[in-house]
Amino acid sequence: MTIEKFLDFLEKEIMTEEDKENIFMPPLEPQIVLNILKDHFLGEDWYTVNPVGVKQVNTEMVYNILEKYPRPCKKKNSIIKRLWRFICQEKEKNSK
Repeated sequence: MTIEKFLDFLEKEIMTEEDKENIFMPPLEPQIVLNILKDHFLGEDWYTVNPVGVKQVNTEMVYNILEKYPRPCKKKNSIIKRLWRFICQEKEKNSK
């Protein structure tokens, strides 16, 4: 999921009118966050065939993500800076 798709998802599915006036992003339910991360890191077509509950599937998703990406991201600071810059630009566009 790209940042643009994520922000579009937030605006259409999550945000209320009050959230749109706030400088901070709205809170997300933990399951929504896990699903977004699963789609991003494992692909939207990832699924499990195991007959287990949601909590066990969450464990399997985390295991698969860590297995696929074993090292921590060194670009974390630059990604956060780019995300913050993008959010500020979008807010400026929407305020005009």
